[in-house]
Amino acid sequence: MHITKSDIITIIIICILMICTLFVIKPTIVRGESMTPTLQDGSYLILNKLAYCRHEPEYGDVIVVRSDYDGGELLIKRVIGVAGDEIRIDAHDVYRNGQRLDETYTNADLEEYEPEEQQTWVVPEDALFVLGDHRSVSADSRRRDVGFISCDDIVGKAVLRLFPFDEIGRLE
Repeated sequence: MHITKSDIITIIIICILMICTLFVIKPTIVRGESMTPTLQDGSYLILNKLAYCRHEPEYGDVIVVRSDYDGGELLIKRVIGVAGDEIRIDAHDVYRNGQRLDETYTNADLEEYEPEEQQTWVVPEDALFVLGDHRSVSADSRRRDVGFISCDDIVGKAVLRLFPFDEIGRLE
């Protein structure tokens, strides 16, 4: 059997793709409506698993996290608050450190959501406060059974949408 230069290049490319898939990127499929209109049920995404090796999550990042919610389900949510932030939610708006957020990406008024008693949260060290874009159906940091998200539980940052095809592109 003779191995050609083309065979070696093919093997190298396959190894690089395998390493990237294992350590750098992770494909994932959105399940549910909690991130509409930004992401639809069935959207196919690529996560950057190394996004937070050199810097902390930023406001507005769309992340996938491990959670104890619903038997260990992975959740996809938007970062609203980082360590030290005070988050307050009233019937219609979200406030971070006293400033109302301009959330053009959300799907519904907060009044459609039945809040638990606590309406103000202070984000602890090494944690995040996350919300889904479709607030009336999202299981997120407002719920006691989800709560704050540990930075160690971040699987990756959603960076690229591959499906549906008419929405292919980078997530901003």
